Amino acid sequence: MALTKVRTGGITDGAVTGAKVPAATSGWRHIKTQTGANVSSVDFLHGTSDVVFDDTYEVYEFIVHYFYTASGHELRILPSQDGSGFTTTNTLGYVHGGYENGSGSNHWHNEMGAVGFYRSSISGGDAENEQFGGQIRVYNPYDSAKNTVAVSQFGGLQSSSVYFISNAMGSLSVAGRTYGLQFKSETSNVYTKISLYGIKDS
Repeated sequence: MALTKVRTGGITDGAVTGAKVPAATSGWRHIKTQTGANVSSVDFLHGTSDVVFDDTYEVYEFIVHYFYTASGHELRILPSQDGSGFTTTNTLGYVHGGYENGSGSNHWHNEMGAVGFYRSSISGGDAENEQFGGQIRVYNPYDSAKNTVAVSQFGGLQSSSVYFISNAMGSLSVAGRTYGLQFKSETSNVYTKISLYGIKDS
């Protein structure tokens, strides 16, 4: 039986030559992927290098494909509140997680203080086979009448006997616009790959 070509417009379906499927109206939209090798930070700032972080989307998500450091320090994620720099000012957060340190396990849940939108509970590894991965989702960052909220989940390996998982929230402690995020470590250079997506609901 011959295949029928459906001509509804939209995206070509590679499985059936000539067939068409409707274009998606919702879901993740890839904005930008950046990599850094032995750099001080990887920055996503609205209006810079094709980064979009405005009212185009109500929700944005960053996927950290991998993250490790040059000499072992925490993963930090800082917001931009002025469109040019990144800071921990007017931020707060809460984390719940656990880790294995070789001699036993531990877990915690505590207020993080003004550390930006995220600070890892253990230091990043300093080799390619000692990495972190995870994601951070940012809600309504463009709305200056709201406090931007970011929710994250990360897991990582510092060494063969030190590894962790954490769920955390970070927020602005005052209402205001967020223009982007910076990914860095406490003092060390980093190796990382990060993708930014906008989430469209209609």
